[in-house]
Amino acid sequence: MGGISFRNIGSMVLENKNWDMLNCISAYGIIGCNIIKTGCFQIDYEKKTITITDNVDNLPEKNRISWLKYKTDGQETPVITAILDSLKIDLFFDTGSSSGITLYSPEIYRNVQENSLAEKAVFNMLPSLYIRGEKARPYKAVKYSPSQLEIFGTGLSKKIPVTVTDTPERKFTGTIGNRYLSDFIITLDYKNKRVGYTLNEIPEPEYKGSFGFGYFVHNNKVLINSVKDGSEIAEKGIQPGDEIISINGIEISKLPAEAFCRIFRNEFSFSGDTDSLMDIAVRQGDNVIDLSLHKFLLTY
Repeated sequence: MGGISFRNIGSMVLENKNWDMLNCISAYGIIGCNIIKTGCFQIDYEKKTITITDNVDNLPEKNRISWLKYKTDGQETPVITAILDSLKIDLFFDTGSSSGITLYSPEIYRNVQENSLAEKAVFNMLPSLYIRGEKARPYKAVKYSPSQLEIFGTGLSKKIPVTVTDTPERKFTGTIGNRYLSDFIITLDYKNKRVGYTLNEIPEPEYKGSFGFGYFVHNNKVLINSVKDGSEIAEKGIQPGDEIISINGIEISKLPAEAFCRIFRNEFSFSGDTDSLMDIAVRQGDNVIDLSLHKFLLTY
């Protein structure tokens, strides 16, 4: 892999029919901890490169790397400690996620809702992947920009909203994805259980606004997975789990099968950046609801 040989590595062949849309990302499989724990993997988001080595001294600009020890959740995935609004939290590295920081804690959710003075938006949500036995049970989430966020010993590098859900707590407080990690060159040194980081500021993508909902792909259907409280679509009674029949004249049932993978990978958009209106038809039970939605900016 990348010109590097790995020896005595076991492999497993699985039936992937239950992987759902993850097959759109990795049709043949994943690299597990039996490989990544053998050395160092350095991710440079700006250059879109991964450097692999079994000797940290071989890494480019190794003297610029700052190191932070990590613990694990029982496997090999790093879990690091961070500070969020004076609260110590444990964040699970999720380099497969395009989001920023998501916390799973009913207590933190209530505290943000009741005590935080920051601008925030509340959503009704539904899981969009079911690979770990998740049930299609709706939950609440609040998104806001915290006043204090310290990761790798640094403060906020840019305005990144944090999502807090009222779902049961896990072995870790939450996950940290690529929307934050892309600010750095990340080095994962599994042999010494430490994370290396070098500031690598990438311009924050311009925010394009919202129509008050999010969607996901499941079984060749496009379903609502988030609805913002107080939005136009919420006021019409649309809920997570409702099926989208069409968006801006594009009929979902007439899309070719390969289009659903493109939607899942965010390679296809139903509207342009300059569009301020969206026409959408949603099936709710036996009824089809036609809506014209106005784009707005979220304030968090």
